[in-house]
Amino acid sequence: MKPSNKIKITIIIPIALFLIMYSIFVPANTPAKAATLPTSIAVGILFNSNADKLITIDSGKVTDANGNSLGPNITSTTTISIEPGPLTGTIVGKVNGQTTYVSTDEIRIYPDNNLFSLGTSQYNGYVKAVQAGGYINIVNVVDMDNYVTNVVPYEIGASSPIEALKAQAICARTYAAYNMGKHKSQGFDVCNTTDCQVYGAIPASPNANVAAAVAATSGMMMTYNGAIIDAVFFASTADGSGSGWTEDAKNVWGSDIPYLKSVSSTEAKNSSWTYTISQADATTNLASYGLGTITDIKATSTSAHGAVTALTVTGTLGSKSFTLEKCRTFLSGSVLRSQAYTITKNTTGAATSGGIIAQTSDGTSTISGSVTVASSTGTSTVNLAGAVAQSANGTSTLPTGTTSGGTVSWTFSGRGWGHLVGMSQEGAITMANNGSTYDQILKHYYTGITISK
Repeated sequence: MKPSNKIKITIIIPIALFLIMYSIFVPANTPAKAATLPTSIAVGILFNSNADKLITIDSGKVTDANGNSLGPNITSTTTISIEPGPLTGTIVGKVNGQTTYVSTDEIRIYPDNNLFSLGTSQYNGYVKAVQAGGYINIVNVVDMDNYVTNVVPYEIGASSPIEALKAQAICARTYAAYNMGKHKSQGFDVCNTTDCQVYGAIPASPNANVAAAVAATSGMMMTYNGAIIDAVFFASTADGSGSGWTEDAKNVWGSDIPYLKSVSSTEAKNSSWTYTISQADATTNLASYGLGTITDIKATSTSAHGAVTALTVTGTLGSKSFTLEKCRTFLSGSVLRSQAYTITKNTTGAATSGGIIAQTSDGTSTISGSVTVASSTGTSTVNLAGAVAQSANGTSTLPTGTTSGGTVSWTFSGRGWGHLVGMSQEGAITMANNGSTYDQILKHYYTGITISK
């Protein structure tokens, strides 16, 4: 039977209301991920590289991706060299220079004791070699707690207070769960660099507090409205007074994420910094944009707590605007530690026959004799011959007939290190030293989250 119009309306209204509420509370570009913790994770530990790939195990087996044996089991300490095969798309494993294992998809090496070495670095789990992007990538497949154990000391430092270690452990586990498959095209889930989070080899002297922190929080992760959060974190944010602020995700990545909001961060460590770049170096650094000689770098928009969200670089051939996170990375070489900075333009003039060299938008020009100065009461003419110039060391007279070159540079004065979104590691350490527990730390830096197991 055909439904009446009234019945249609009662069905459509709840759906519309649901879609409206969903658009408010689930931010764009932030897919909700079910709160299921993976038992293991595939980590890229040597990728996009032609470096030697030497895998050593004490005993174990070697298979393809489907578990089919590729050759004899290993019964004593053996090093396998992973190399491209003679046929396109093949991978070979050589023992003592002899091809012993051959695969058309991937080679998996399963150590009996769950330990293998890549070169001199030892890891838990098993290892696989996969073809991707013209390289053979080496991937460590490891259970989640072993993974977290070898993230925590490389990220926040093994000597951090136990509650900060616990907070970092939950962050690392949550981040990994949220970002499973981030590097799928390269044959692994996450990498071992700051592009994901730093994952290192087993330390020569493992820290007991790190192991205790991971064990105490095993299985714990953070969720928001039942979904795993993207538990991003960074190094520090405080200035010389010990106070700082994290940033809203929308001011860095453009998405309004409800659990990544700006919060205060008290930190014992001063993370103030300065960086000065000369006009010549700025011109070279930004040459790819075709702006010519750089004549100005100016912040045009900042967040409520001083993070630059838009800036414009001007040159003799044009200008270029940068927004959000690019305000931190627009200069190559990672020279700016964060987006929270101010810019000061430094200029020095030059005297020539009683005149000065003036910095203009298209270079420099000489002003000789006298200039007209505008003031609140009108204009007046000032003769520059014998004028007194203010310098860093006091004052000096500009003598007639002498010349000195003019220079331009820009000084960035900032606070913090990193993208400033989520948990500040220095803030977590300070909170822990002041008596806060891991859950208090996490609920301070991630707004409205739940810690679940």
